[in-house]
This record gives sequence, structure tokens and C-alpha cells, in this order.
Amino acid sequence: MRSALKYEITADPSKPVEEISEFISLMIQTHPDKQIEILQKVDENIGIALASYSVKRSQLKILI
Repeated sequence: MRSALKYEITADPSKPVEEISEFISLMIQTHPDKQIEILQKVDENIGIALASYSVKRSQLKILI
């Protein structure tokens, strides 16, 4: 049976950008054959999150 590689992450919430960037770098280094796929999916998820926050921000401006 093949053992799975697992990471236990400790992150500093006061540095979210740096911590997220380090984790992404770690994951793409661990999967060199899937770097583009990982980055594309992360990019897609970030785009979805940005669009969602933009809508919420616009709705808040309307309410104010």
C-alpha cells in the first residue's frame, strides 16, 4: 500500500497573502506535472470569489 504525503499547515492570519502564496508554491512544487492545472484552478476560484465580492460590494453601496 502506498502511503499518502500529507502536510500539516500552520499559518499566520496576520499575513494572509504571504501564507496563501507559500502554500500554493508548496503544492505546485509537490506536483510538478500538474502545476498549470493547479494554477488554472486557483485562478478560476479566485475569479469566482472576486466576482462574488464585487456583487456584494455593489449591493452594499445600493443599501447605503
